[in-house]
Amino acid sequence: MNLDLSEEQIVEIRQMMLDFQKESLELRTRTWSFEPSDDRLVTETSDGFVPDPFNDDASLLIETPSGPVILTGCAHSGIVNIMEHFAQKTGHQTFSAVIGGTHLGFVNDPSQLEQAMDAFDKFKVRTIAVSHCTGNEAAARLFHRFKDRFAFAGAGWHMDF
Repeated sequence: MNLDLSEEQIVEIRQMMLDFQKESLELRTRTWSFEPSDDRLVTETSDGFVPDPFNDDASLLIETPSGPVILTGCAHSGIVNIMEHFAQKTGHQTFSAVIGGTHLGFVNDPSQLEQAMDAFDKFKVRTIAVSHCTGNEAAARLFHRFKDRFAFAGAGWHMDF
């Protein structure tokens, strides 16, 4: 992905990453009950294996000339929870793009994908560019609903901001 960032944007991203580490903006509370933790994903503790709360799930918001862009990892915290988190922390009510994994390929409830798509509309996301963890069926449904707003952000995909 070629972000074509200015030196000023790179410095701002670095500062945001430092702020992220200092403030520990972890998505510990899942706002939406339809996006529960994936119980199939576990972590080892002194008590054995337990469901992973993904307190270290990382996403990044970049301020770009075309508006705020969310970059996700796997979105184990839930893609709607991530958008809501950034809206709460920044005051943004729209996002230019959401790029990365959505974890929608592993939904627990058939209505979860529909509710996630409604959230993309709620936040007026102009580009929904998905990758790993989205899954083929979810990606096909996203494409069917969003058409020219949808992209598959595989290796080599890029976007100009």
